[in-house]
Amino acid sequence: AIERAPAVEKPPDIFGEIGGFPCGSAWETRVDCCADLVHRATVAGIVGTPEAGCYSIVLNGGYADDVDHGELLTYTGSGGRSLKGTAANPKNLRTGPATHDQTLAGKEGRYNASLHRSFETGEPVRVVRGYKLESAWAPLGVEYGGRHNYRYDGLYKVEKAWHAQGLEGFKVWKFALKRLPGQPALTLCEQEEARAAEDAEASGAAECSSGE
Repeated sequence: AIERAPAVEKPPDIFGEIGGFPCGSAWETRVDCCADLVHRATVAGIVGTPEAGCYSIVLNGGYADDVDHGELLTYTGSGGRSLKGTAANPKNLRTGPATHDQTLAGKEGRYNASLHRSFETGEPVRVVRGYKLESAWAPLGVEYGGRHNYRYDGLYKVEKAWHAQGLEGFKVWKFALKRLPGQPALTLCEQEEARAAEDAEASGAAECSSGE
């Protein structure tokens, strides 16, 4: 019989910062971010439970109603979409059209309920930004010359939660979050673009030097 290594149990999730991964920590993949326990999901944008609250979220351009102003943001809840994707992207559930209202109830609404619980408790939420987010504060992305695709941008507090009609015609849950004070300044995408240009210039200079 093939001997299998015993499963390694992850420690329980916690609110607040994860030791060893301060604000500004970054990764190339969601898998790496998950392995470091900063956001314990490789697909879902919300991690938490209706009972305890939300531990972390990822902003990565998943919903049209998301608004990102850096220190302040409006995050759209999950669900309300067709799980069949589209004809062009049948396996990409992010592209599925809205087909019904989002909810706080049941299996589909459990992640929204976790964010609503954090609104009630005031516990901080870890925020990770991804390169697909259309925002001045999004990481540049490796394919565009950046050094990473996902970045932990610190702790935020859920200031408001409400149910309203979204841009796709169905009701969505919206959560207003405010960044907690006393944290390092956020990085702008244009700063990463400038750094990428410097890296490319330095690399080109090094190649010319080695070719002499």
